[in-house]
Amino acid sequence: MQRKLFATVSLLALITGLSGVLMAQTKTTVFGTDHDIASLGGGCKGCHVAHQSSAKGEMLLWTQALPTTATFGVYTTPTMNTTPTEVGGNYSASNLPTGAKMYTVLCLSCHDGITTPSVIGAADGAAIANPTSSDGLKNDHPVNLVYNPTADAGLESLATVQATNVKLYTSGTDQTMQCASCHNVHDNTIPKFLRVANSNAKAGLCGSCHK
Repeated sequence: MQRKLFATVSLLALITGLSGVLMAQTKTTVFGTDHDIASLGGGCKGCHVAHQSSAKGEMLLWTQALPTTATFGVYTTPTMNTTPTEVGGNYSASNLPTGAKMYTVLCLSCHDGITTPSVIGAADGAAIANPTSSDGLKNDHPVNLVYNPTADAGLESLATVQATNVKLYTSGTDQTMQCASCHNVHDNTIPKFLRVANSNAKAGLCGSCHK
């Protein structure tokens, strides 16, 4: 009897655990959001396609144009001891962005205000990385930045950040901040597609990383 009860409890725990994993990986929450772009096919097809001839498909089944701006610039300040790495490049199917910076570059397919002007034009507020009208990425929270609390003592420990919903992306032996660190492009449950609510409380988005 005890063995049957133990087996039943274990099976329920496994199912519950798997359900949590599947919920965490769901992408269909994109439907009905600003990233459900009808002019690009709508839903998943706005950015991805299951089968294609282009080498872009090797990268998250990506189907949209890639930014060709060579230099977006980087945010720097005297209070930072770590400098972001430039994400710009003449990207194409034969020159794909690689590594962790992919989770920034793909966002710039629309948010540079140049690559897909039918969705976000240069004058749109969402064109946050436009090198002409909004100073590229030089006036935005740094991205493609190694998260280094040893060099920058004002940052929380890696363990503290990784215990939140902020997502760091591995690059070699480093953990980096990318656009997708703060934003979940598939889920707008928290407005602006944020992973953590942008409140002034310590438990808010900024306090996830900054002491």
